[in-house]
Amino acid sequence: MCARQNDEFGLGSTGDEASKLRVQVRGVGSVLPWRPHFPDASLVKDEGIGTQVRNQVQLITYAERLGANLGDTIETVKTVFAGACGGVHLLPFFDPFDGVDAGFDPKDHTRVDPRLGSWNDVRTLATTHDVVVDVIVNHVSSQSKEFLDFRERGEASEFADMFLTFDSVFPHGATARDLAAIYRPRPGLPFTPMQIGGERRLVWMQARCHLTGSPTGWRTPTPHEPRHARRPRR
Repeated sequence: MCARQNDEFGLGSTGDEASKLRVQVRGVGSVLPWRPHFPDASLVKDEGIGTQVRNQVQLITYAERLGANLGDTIETVKTVFAGACGGVHLLPFFDPFDGVDAGFDPKDHTRVDPRLGSWNDVRTLATTHDVVVDVIVNHVSSQSKEFLDFRERGEASEFADMFLTFDSVFPHGATARDLAAIYRPRPGLPFTPMQIGGERRLVWMQARCHLTGSPTGWRTPTPHEPRHARRPRR
């Protein structure tokens, strides 16, 4: 499900440009647990962000790609990659980590998928390495308590404003040209007909799995499908 849009910052400039970028991110540093990278110094401290950044190799991986779970990943980082990287970016390990959008559609942003481990594993890794995790503010699972409440109660749900519908995106309607102008990394339109609060509405679905031969060509996968059948390539 698509909630609200956010921007991703790729900071990799030097000198004066790096200083400007530090000013740009200063306002969000107090709420986002990520560390911008400025390669013009081995150690940069930004008072506005209140953290330190090491100019070292940063490993990016899913929690189960270097082993079966977070514990295996930590062991691999500390042994096979010992001294090779200063930080680890753990791609989404929230519950569920193997959803329709490869973990970027969590049911609970505060809970580590128990199949992978717990927050204690993340804390353990953070004792030896910088750790970066994703703040997913614009996607949530269709099985999340917030969306299930919205499906049942419609606009009466306290979470109704979290979700995009056709009428909220196009309050005055849309032409075929308007819809064709929506850029998506996947084929098809983003809106899916669903029963919301007892009425048929078009809801923005960010990720769906393709099924050849189905009436619409698309369907939502079930939780018990094999992971490789559900996880799209990113």
